[in-house]
Amino acid sequence: MMSKNQIASIIEFILIVVALLYITSAFHEYVHLKVLQILGGDGYIISPMETIITASSSNDTLMAFSGGLVTAGVLIVFFVLALKHDYIELASALFTHFSVQVGYGIYEGFYWKVPNPEYMIAGRLVALASLAIGLIVSLFMLYELRLRR
Repeated sequence: MMSKNQIASIIEFILIVVALLYITSAFHEYVHLKVLQILGGDGYIISPMETIITASSSNDTLMAFSGGLVTAGVLIVFFVLALKHDYIELASALFTHFSVQVGYGIYEGFYWKVPNPEYMIAGRLVALASLAIGLIVSLFMLYELRLRR
């Protein structure tokens, strides 16, 4: 049977994963927009999951890669800091979203010119697969570093 501390650790992990979903999605889109503007384009964010490009930039492919990969870079820095301070629940949740941002960021960079319906469906599948991989690794990490104690 699981102890109260183990149950609290799992609940904390789940809550952080959910909160980070909104934070990382919004930051991802913000990075797209800022890189687009730096490269001479323009656009706006219509939701935490979508940026509309109104004027192309000098390098739209770089803009497409930037959202996921810059977000992943920021997440890995916080992941290392969380591990350093033994905040395993946060580190595990950050790794989950790191996995999603890397997987989707690479997909987005290579395939952003694909027609929208196909791009969106395939992109969601890539994000879900990356999420599944991230959750498996993160839950193993949480178990090994916190729950097994």
